[in-house]
Amino acid sequence: MNTELDLGGKGLAKIPEEVFGMTELRVLKLHDNQLTELPNDLFRLVKLRELQIQNNQLTELPLGFYQLTNLQNVLANGNQIRSLNQGLFQLHNLLTLNLSDNKIEVIPKDVGDLVNLVGLSLENNMIQKLPDSIGEMDNLRSLNLSKNTLSELPPTIVKLRNLISLRVDHNQLVTLPPDIAQMAQLNVFNIEGNPLEE
Repeated sequence: MNTELDLGGKGLAKIPEEVFGMTELRVLKLHDNQLTELPNDLFRLVKLRELQIQNNQLTELPLGFYQLTNLQNVLANGNQIRSLNQGLFQLHNLLTLNLSDNKIEVIPKDVGDLVNLVGLSLENNMIQKLPDSIGEMDNLRSLNLSKNTLSELPPTIVKLRNLISLRVDHNQLVTLPPDIAQMAQLNVFNIEGNPLEE
């Protein structure tokens, strides 16, 4: 019984039909292909724990994502994703989410529902603002927001008591939340390349 399938780097424009019958899959690797969309049939694979769809041509993550309730790791970096819909934020078992190198402009307030998330990478997008709900992600240990267009960080970010790595370098930050010095647990705090006022 196969629980892992690697179709990475095969030049695929769509996912082969037979994949959708492999309902025991735990890990599905579809990285480095030419996929432009994820069909609804994919959401029959309800035992999936890891989905690697990085380096494709995807413009969205479909609403049906909420059906993959066992997902723990999603790698969707290096696509053309512009917006995030609610389906993604209903994945309460998600531990790591990589959406770097996309075209995302807005992070919905629902991101705060991902309470078990440990690692969130949003590097190299076009994000201008973070919702206050980011402070509700109690288990977050690593947050990468490098190379966006953030002009400020929400004050609630200081509530992330388990955060040990915060990267906000190369944004448009002029000030930092006054209580940020209280985040004594931070091992990595990168703020270079911002027009911070002294």
